[in-house]
Amino acid sequence: MPPKPRLFILIFDIFDYSDAVGDALDYFFEHVYREHDGILLLSENRLLEIGENKDPMVVRSDLKQTLKNYTVVSVQNIHKAYLDIQEECDKAIRITLTPPRLKAGVYFLTIETVDRITGEKDVFSRMIEL
Repeated sequence: MPPKPRLFILIFDIFDYSDAVGDALDYFFEHVYREHDGILLLSENRLLEIGENKDPMVVRSDLKQTLKNYTVVSVQNIHKAYLDIQEECDKAIRITLTPPRLKAGVYFLTIETVDRITGEKDVFSRMIEL
C-alpha cells in the first residue's frame, strides 16, 4: 500500500536566493518529499500550490525558480518602501522649511503695496465702489 500523500506548507521571506537556500531545498527533496506529496508555498503574501502529481525533480526545479522570482519581488518591494519613506521625509522637511501661506483673514497693507499689486493709484475710491 503506497504511503498517504502529505501536505507541506513552506514559508519563505527571503531577499537573496543563496546556495544555502538551494542546499536546504535539495535536502528536503532528497530526504523528506515523496511523489504525490503536496506543497503550499507562502512568499510575498502569496500562496501557491506547487507540485501536485508531478515528478519530484520537476517540483524541485519549479520551487527553486519560483523562489528566485519572488526574491526579485522582495527586493523591489523593499526598494519601493524605502522610496516611500524618503518621499514622506522630504514632504515633512518641505512643510517645516517653507514659509506659511496666507490664509483668509485681515492683512494690513501699505498704500504703496496695494498700488504695486493692483497698479491703481486711487485704491480707496475703488474699495468704496466694491
